[in-house]
Amino acid sequence: MHNLEKKLVDFLEAGTNPSLAMIGGIDVLNNVIPEIGVSPLLPEFVRIVINSDESIESEDGWRFICGTLSICKNGIAMRECVDLLDQFISLDSKADDQILESYLNIAIDKTNESLARAATLDGALRIAIVLPEKRFDLIRVLIRIDVRDSPDFLRWAAKIIGVAHSHWHVDELVNKLHELRDVADAKDEVYFELGMSCLSKALTSIESNAVAAELQDARFWFNKSLASPLGRPDSTLFLLCTEVLTEFSVGELNGSVESLANQIDNSVRDLIISHRSKFDPPWLRARTFEVLLWEQLSQALRGLENELLEPSWYEPAVVIEQFLLPIYSASRTILKLNQLGGIESLVRPRIEGSLAAVAGQAHLMRKWFCQNQFSEIANDAKHLLEQADKLVSKYSDDQILFGKQSNGLIESLITNSNLTANHKSLIINAIYDAFEVHMTNLTNAETMVIETCLLAVASQSDYHKSKDSKQLFNAILLWTITFLHARLEMTVRDEPAIAYLFKRADGNLAKEDDLQSDYKKFMESNVAGTKIEVMNVGGGRADVYFQFSAERIVVEVKRDSKDCSFDALEKAYSSQAMDYQNISARLGFLLVLDQTDRDGAAMHISELVKSVELIRKGETQPRFLVIIKVPGERLRPSEQTKLAKKKG
Repeated sequence: MHNLEKKLVDFLEAGTNPSLAMIGGIDVLNNVIPEIGVSPLLPEFVRIVINSDESIESEDGWRFICGTLSICKNGIAMRECVDLLDQFISLDSKADDQILESYLNIAIDKTNESLARAATLDGALRIAIVLPEKRFDLIRVLIRIDVRDSPDFLRWAAKIIGVAHSHWHVDELVNKLHELRDVADAKDEVYFELGMSCLSKALTSIESNAVAAELQDARFWFNKSLASPLGRPDSTLFLLCTEVLTEFSVGELNGSVESLANQIDNSVRDLIISHRSKFDPPWLRARTFEVLLWEQLSQALRGLENELLEPSWYEPAVVIEQFLLPIYSASRTILKLNQLGGIESLVRPRIEGSLAAVAGQAHLMRKWFCQNQFSEIANDAKHLLEQADKLVSKYSDDQILFGKQSNGLIESLITNSNLTANHKSLIINAIYDAFEVHMTNLTNAETMVIETCLLAVASQSDYHKSKDSKQLFNAILLWTITFLHARLEMTVRDEPAIAYLFKRADGNLAKEDDLQSDYKKFMESNVAGTKIEVMNVGGGRADVYFQFSAERIVVEVKRDSKDCSFDALEKAYSSQAMDYQNISARLGFLLVLDQTDRDGAAMHISELVKSVELIRKGETQPRFLVIIKVPGERLRPSEQTKLAKKKG
């Protein structure tokens, strides 16, 4: 222990807070920077220097601070120094530059303790948030972080990268998060920050279908982060709050209000008690504040949901001032953002549709506006009434179905058509009803198969980044699973065209083109607006080609009578199936007619679908393939009974 350290210990043990002069002055400290910089007592020396008005305003004082920081290896000492120096950000631009440079140099030096590196990355973020012009140096370091670095450091780095993206929306930061997805100790943090990046995009979007898509992606990543054994009440809260928002926007919140309310309350308690403290860095406290604002939004939505179901309001001023108008401009009034955007695109159609359809609500809203024209929220009330009036003038009462007519995802399908307003409304409702019937009729087994594939493909880069590829893949997946379900249920008596799935009297096996023809006809009737073609039938390759916008996906159709295990199919056909992905999205399907001996029986749908991800030699990005087996060589029920009796 150096003499100065001993002297400092003596002062502290005596209960004395020494001044700079009592330990020899700043010149003495600058002469022993190498010794003090590696001392666990460094924070106490830094505290003495920054409490000295004369020293903190001089170059000598900052030379000591930056010099000792640059050689500090102790993570705990470094974290305390970062907290001490936080109060001086922006007081001296030259000092800011020196501290930031020291922080970043320490962060990129892999010989330092992970905790020390994480602490300086935290310090650099604090400087960049207060002084945005400094952000570029930080971002440069963040996007160069090596995925092979220490897992402890990468966990903190993932959090810093996510917070940095929420401030500056740099796409390269999200790309870096995707690179870090496979770091075991950092996965839940990476997934959470990917969810936050999607949530951020949702808040700044203005189209309701884009908002809904981003919220869906956010929920996917939040769900993945919940696998952490430590628990993620922040992920749970965002999941629940976005669920409240989504269900409110389509008029489906009422049935789950109480259940969601209890879950949200429990998650808030867990977050505050177990995961947050007064010692958190400022940006983490801001994150806590953000999630609590979302909790307030969900509470308000739950309150308004009940009121929108009423023909009139017992206390209209309370409903309008505490729920309706704050939610109508929730981005600004509740989430404290500087602009309106994604939230409004979801909640406003529901609110406007309700006032247009329920005369009692509209009357109370007008009465409130007349009495409160000088209120801060009067402009929002005026805008709401104007939009409700427009709906009334366009649609008859039975067409103002706010849960359906204003659903952004459905409405966006025909927004640019040349139909009249009334015809658009009818078609929107028809499409909504058709999809509702289809989704309701999906069995649990079908749903699980589809969900498993979607979870597997969600992180694939082409699927994640290309909206057209994602939509085309989702459509093919949904309707191909529906095709498989139908072929498992139907018999030749139901549809003679599926005779190829059953054993023939002459013992000959069906060809690939039988399955191809059946599949193509089915898909043409369901995937509307998509170019579908058959390819290379005469050359022995039976494939179905789907094109949507500039993207294409090919379903390779095969038959196999020897080994239809997924491992065998992957080995035999995946390379050929993936050849179609060379100039388009690296997404594809392999549809196989299973003609192996199964005693004429079909199989459960959950045993017939598997997704695989492969990286070809010389490539860095994985290719994604869904393998689907269609059981062939089946026996009719009566024939199965005869076979069973024969075996018995």
